[in-house]
Amino acid sequence: MKNSHRSSGFSLLEILIAILIFVIGSASIWSLFALAIDTHAQAVDEQMVALLAESLIAELQDVHIQKGKILLPISQAEKEAFPDYRYDIQFDDLPNNAVFITLTIFYSRRGQILEEVFHTVIHRVLPDF
Repeated sequence: MKNSHRSSGFSLLEILIAILIFVIGSASIWSLFALAIDTHAQAVDEQMVALLAESLIAELQDVHIQKGKILLPISQAEKEAFPDYRYDIQFDDLPNNAVFITLTIFYSRRGQILEEVFHTVIHRVLPDF
């Protein structure tokens, strides 16, 4: 009679290979999470910049700029609702009582100062007599 003793279960080598596969898969997933977090932060910054630009341009359109008034540039200004963002506004006169506005918004991401530039044209109003 043969005495065969067969053990059921996993060998140490099989367990180590399974752990290695799990670690490699986990590292891949964690790198995807890091990329997703960075992409989300970028999207939030771009959305905030667009909201700030829209807000500033709407304010400028509400101001009645009379013909003949000199518009001084605005530099490194900050809006209370957007404390992490700075902006510059440059005004250039155009024919037909129009003003070309260049709006530059500055913000920081990962230690770098980034900027987005927006342009629009508004028309001056004639003075009331």
